[in-house]
Formats: sequence, structure tokens, C-alpha cells
Amino acid sequence: MAQIDYPIRNRPAKILLAMVDRLLRPFSHVPKPIPPPKSLLLSNSAHLGDVILTTSLLPPLKAAYPDLKIGMLVGSWSQCVIENHPLIDHIHTLDHWKTNRSPLSWQKKFRHYQRTRSQALQEIQQVGYDIAIDCPFHFPNFAPLLFRAKIPTRIGFNSAGFGPLLTHPCEWSDRSQAAALTFFSLLENLPSLSQYRDKICPTLPIQRPFSKRNYLVIHIGSGNPNKEWSKERWRDLAKLLIADGYQLYFTGQGERERKTIEWITKDLPQTENLCDQLSWQAFVSVIDGAKQLIGVDSCAGHVAAAMDTPSLLLYADRHTSNLWKPYSEKATIITDLHNVQPQTIYSKITHE
Repeated sequence: MAQIDYPIRNRPAKILLAMVDRLLRPFSHVPKPIPPPKSLLLSNSAHLGDVILTTSLLPPLKAAYPDLKIGMLVGSWSQCVIENHPLIDHIHTLDHWKTNRSPLSWQKKFRHYQRTRSQALQEIQQVGYDIAIDCPFHFPNFAPLLFRAKIPTRIGFNSAGFGPLLTHPCEWSDRSQAAALTFFSLLENLPSLSQYRDKICPTLPIQRPFSKRNYLVIHIGSGNPNKEWSKERWRDLAKLLIADGYQLYFTGQGERERKTIEWITKDLPQTENLCDQLSWQAFVSVIDGAKQLIGVDSCAGHVAAAMDTPSLLLYADRHTSNLWKPYSEKATIITDLHNVQPQTIYSKITHE
């Protein structure tokens, strides 16, 4: 058996995961042909952007199997992304302790994980899925739960750990490929799916469609300060855009981002601070109606992709920008985050 390259920076954690997988080898399966599914579960334990990328699998699945019943298993923090989605029949939530960003202690996060796991397991068993597609290619995944639920066919990446618990473990081979395409490679284990590659598209429900207006959405935050542009440069860019006649809507979440936006927009006309002022659906609608989104590596770019809104996004890491970029031809990525100047960004904005 080839050695698995787990994408984990912490060496002791990587060794531990490899040891667990060796102990689980007796549960390994010889992959068998997969019949056309009647019910399928998509799962992703990560956060908003990853779940939006996971929705890109819904159109090809429905194109291949129009009568397919689809469920999704996500963290509660991502449930808003898929609520009332017309292509999803069931929603289950499980808050993995590793991806839980709440201020709870590790012990409380783990107890919460156990409670949500028990509820999700019961719901999934009641539905009785034929197939589960577990999308993460890095730890954590939901493979142990899917095994416990006795879903007959379980497909996922062995690089996320617990590969022996999958009936069809897959290699994460092309690590520079866009995540949406990497997720789709799991579907290619199903009959007739490969021909629907052109259907890959992130999808979000929209209740209040906007016509495109002459305003820009600026989303300055990412949850990781290392992925963010300086507030001084944001203010300089805002001045250039205001002089061009644009109305600027700044979006974000949390006190830190709210105060940063207040500093950026102080005494500037044609700006509005919408930080913490929008529901998820309103956030989606505002981006849907924008002429363009300007932001950093965050879920906002993926929302823009799903809404077919052009975006200009500043990424800090050129090595992973292709992997995590929004799946859209209208997304422009600039990878020189810490050196790029406002005038350069201004020159790349759609001014028609």
C-alpha cells in the first residue's frame, strides 16, 4: 500500500493519523462497481466557502440523475448556505470539534461534537442513503460517521484520514487543481457522471434577486489577519472609487472588522458600513446586485461566483490561490496581497 501524504503541518498529528489508518486496515474494502444511486449524501465538515464549492456538485448530479434525492451534511455554521436550496432534499448538521471556531473550550467543543454526531447519525440512518460523497481532502472528514451509518457506498479522499472506512478511497493527486474540480473527481466514480463535468457550478438559493446596480461591495475580512490587506490601502482605494462615482457597501462580521471599516470610511461620502447588519440571505442579495465584489480570500468571493457577479480578490498565498479560488471565469485573483498598491487594484476594476 502506497504511503499517504496527509496535508497536515503538525508532524505528531500526521504520524497519529497514519497510525490510526494502519489500525483500520482490516476494514478496507475492494472497490465494487457502483449502481446508479437513488439517494446520495454530500458532506463537508469545513466552513462557508468550502460548502459553497461543494454545491457545485449539485447541477452535475441532477443532470445525470434527475430523480436523485440529495442530502447534505455540514457544520451548523454553514447551514445557512444550503437552507431552502431547491436541489437539496435533506440537511443534516454535525459540528466537528476541529473546525469549530467558537470560543468554547476544547472539552466543550468535543462534547458538543458528540451530541451533534448522535443526532446526525440518527437522521442519516432514517433517510437510508445509497451513497455518501465526503468532499474534504484534509482532516477532518466525516468518514467514521458514514461508516457507522452503514451507507453502502462511501467515497472520499484517503488524504483526510480514515481511508480504510471508505468503500472507494481516492487519491488527492493534483494538489494545484481547483477545489471544485477536485470534489468532482469523486463523482467520477459514479456511472455516467464524467460527461457532466461542464455542469459544475456553485449554486445558492436567492429569494430577492437584484438587478445589477452601480455599486461595489468591498469585503475586507477573511477571519485570518494574514490574509487581509492594510486598512490604509483600503481607504486609499475607496477614495479612488468614490471619485469615480461609485457607491461603496462594506461588508464584514465581528467587532474587529466593524471598527476597521469605520476607520476606512470615516468622513468619506458614498460609503455604507454593513458589517453585522445583514442576514446571510441579505448578504447574498447585496453581492448579487453589485457591479463587482472587491475582497480577499473569504467566502464572499464564492458567493459572487454563485451569483455570477464579477470579483477582484486579493490572495496572500500564490501556491494555494488556484486551489481555493472561486469557481468562476469572472473571478480575478491577485496574489501579491502585501505588496499590491491601491492604484493597481483600481486599474483592474470594471469601470464600464
